[in-house]
Amino acid sequence: MGISYGVSIANIYLLEFDNQAINHKIKPLCYNRFLDDIFLIFIGTTLELLEYETFLNSLIPDIKITFEYSTVSGNFLDTTIYKQLMNDDKTMCTLQSRVYFKPTDTHQLLHKDSFHPKHTTKGILKSQLITI
Repeated sequence: MGISYGVSIANIYLLEFDNQAINHKIKPLCYNRFLDDIFLIFIGTTLELLEYETFLNSLIPDIKITFEYSTVSGNFLDTTIYKQLMNDDKTMCTLQSRVYFKPTDTHQLLHKDSFHPKHTTKGILKSQLITI
């Protein structure tokens, strides 16, 4: 985003967007945004979800929201959240998570002998453990 306070300005700009998104007549059960990614859990029909998408796209003309939705799982940042059935009659389930890798991820890491500062290469192990 260029300048150091760019993320803060973007978040302030989108604060009213978030407020309207969670206070609409059609409300998601869960709504979270991180920068330009939104995760929501919606209980309702596909038609209501598409109406909600249309509403979000009407809030700020220059911002286009594109939904990717499923009744079983969803990806948000580096996490897949999915339904895990708890019994055979499919009436009870819990939400579980696992690590998600984008299709373009090459799983490349810095070599310890690279010319990057040592704190950078040492931080790789820590960040990988946190992710897992």
